[in-house]
Amino acid sequence: YFRYIHNNREIIARNKNNENLFRSIAGSSINQYYGFAFERLGEAALDTILDQLDLNLTDIVKMGSYFRQTRTHGAGLQIDWLVIRRDGVWSLLEFKYLNKPAGMQVMHDIKQKIDRLNAPDNITIEPVLISAHGATKQLEQTQFFQKIINLSDLVNT
Repeated sequence: YFRYIHNNREIIARNKNNENLFRSIAGSSINQYYGFAFERLGEAALDTILDQLDLNLTDIVKMGSYFRQTRTHGAGLQIDWLVIRRDGVWSLLEFKYLNKPAGMQVMHDIKQKIDRLNAPDNITIEPVLISAHGATKQLEQTQFFQKIINLSDLVNT
């Protein structure tokens, strides 16, 4: 509200021609907003995601978003949701809102995150993609992600 409506109330009130002002007001920042909203939706549907990964709460040591600031000798890192499991597996959940199926760039971005995470050698990292529009066939064929969960999987359960 405050980002898009509050400061534009006068313009909106004068919209007598029913022009679609929202795209004009929001501009390119709307995609960033959709991304944040999609992450919140994913977090709200975490029970469904854990079910789809066949995980129980008793399997989990710790979970939540992960953030590490840039340091003098290391790059910063942001992981949407990290599930640390008792079996020595870390499930790295990436929530991705795009206007199309996620492509190969998403895999490359996650590989970089995994490298920067610097997990101990005895830990297995299993990336999971939660995507609004699924993934391209090319990305699916890589079998890089342990699981790809679509928006419809979250809301149709």
